[in-house]
Amino acid sequence: MKKLHSLVLSAFLVLASCLPASSFSLQGTQIPCMTKDEFLSVWTTFNETVKGWGIAANGFVAVFSSNDETHTWTQFMLLPSGEICVLANGTDMTDDVKSVEDLLLPSSN
Repeated sequence: MKKLHSLVLSAFLVLASCLPASSFSLQGTQIPCMTKDEFLSVWTTFNETVKGWGIAANGFVAVFSSNDETHTWTQFMLLPSGEICVLANGTDMTDDVKSVEDLLLPSSN
């Protein structure tokens, strides 16, 4: 099952990079953007649910979604134009806050 999700994730990334929709630059990196329908046609295959969202300083709506069973996740932004830009996505999502602390804080050893 994990192999299938990796395959679908790879297809999502290929689709996002090939779509003729616009993109925007984030610190010099071109971020692929697509229409709502294009995004939903792929995103819904992951059965992710929105876990949180907020208004970014630039006025965009930043959204984080994940699937608790398959551990896939997606971070995307809704633009005022109606387009959706995928900032990042992946597998092995965890809600273990301690693991984030381990990544960010220096070891006490």
